Amino acid sequence: MTALSVLDLSPIVEGSDASQSLANSLDLARHAERL
Repeated sequence: MTALSVLDLSPIVEGSDASQSLANSLDLARHAERL
């Protein structure tokens, strides 16, 4: 099985940029760590 991280999922949504995408991914990772 291939291990994946939520940081592997960093889509850049339309109207956004890479910086915002990374910020969103870090926020998601922080929430996931609390689970």
